[in-house]
Amino acid sequence: MCCDDGNLVPDDGCNIACKRDALFVFVSNEAFPITMLGSLLAADAHCMEMAKAGQQIPDVARNSSYDTWLSDGVTHAGVRLGTSTLPYRRTDFVVVAASTLDLVNNRTELSAPINRDQHGGTNPGGGDDCGSIGVWTGSHWDGVSTMADCSKWMSPIVATKATVGNAFATDDG
Repeated sequence: MCCDDGNLVPDDGCNIACKRDALFVFVSNEAFPITMLGSLLAADAHCMEMAKAGQQIPDVARNSSYDTWLSDGVTHAGVRLGTSTLPYRRTDFVVVAASTLDLVNNRTELSAPINRDQHGGTNPGGGDDCGSIGVWTGSHWDGVSTMADCSKWMSPIVATKATVGNAFATDDG
């Protein structure tokens, strides 16, 4: 599949041989109600819309498939991503991980934190209450479910909890 982005610049999502050369990651800059998620598929659809609107995401990557880094107690985020040997880049083109294995491997720190949103801005995240703004994941650093997922991403009740990630971390801490 050709990914022609109209230039010969390497490392921008498409190489000079017209092949994908990176996968892009971002943290949403939008706060949206937990009830808007409803399921992992609904969250993925919302993520796709954010990617399409992303000012810093290259054209070649805007229409690609995006999966949220969410687990729901049944499905693990790390498994949902599949595997790739392509590097993962933030929206400012900085490499985060050399491959999917590096992204989920506790022996390899991330090369950079995933702290950029779909427009290239920095996103600090927030608290773990299901009604708060945060980098919700329901996952451990390696993509395995923590079972803390706001009742499978359906409960806005503050008394329920979700595991949140640290957008500025490069390790499992």
